[in-house]
Amino acid sequence: SVLIRPLMIRIGAFLTTGLFCAITAFPQTARQAAKWPLESIRIEGNQIYSDAQLLAVAGLKIGELADKSTFDAARDRLLNTGVLETVVYRYRPTAARDGYNVTFKVAEIQQIYPLRFYNIKAPKTELLAWFKRKDPLFSGRISATDRIIGNYADYIEEFLSKRGIREEIVGEMTSDRPGQLYILFHPLFLSYLHPHP
Repeated sequence: SVLIRPLMIRIGAFLTTGLFCAITAFPQTARQAAKWPLESIRIEGNQIYSDAQLLAVAGLKIGELADKSTFDAARDRLLNTGVLETVVYRYRPTAARDGYNVTFKVAEIQQIYPLRFYNIKAPKTELLAWFKRKDPLFSGRISATDRIIGNYADYIEEFLSKRGIREEIVGEMTSDRPGQLYILFHPLFLSYLHPHP
């Protein structure tokens, strides 16, 4: 879909991720490089998204065999959601030195906004339910980044296509009163005057 650039943009701080991991990760000797069972997983720094939501995205499970590459992949999955500014992790061997404890520290994008729809041929309640199926981190509000708005426009197009409706959807940040910003989704080339909440 064609995306109208929103007023707010994401400013990432990814350059620190590799350095933090290199400093905090347990040194890799021949024995430590082997995969060990994952004994515990912690999330720190989250305020908007629950531990359960972020752990579902990370894709790690207690008891699975893990090593640094496993944690790198989990970090990348979290970053790829587009809702986190940074993700860093540290892992340590257990006291018995037969497993790993890992902690992920996240910084969330704090600017999230409500959604509105104009002239989209689907009930709002059904669209919101669809978003929850497509995005485990959906909370009713989304961050105003090109990537996230584009993803949600694609979700709407996919939902409509399942009903035999082919329509290109765009999203943009707008406001109907000072300080009341929201993200509006509507068909491409359609002007709007009175979007409904």
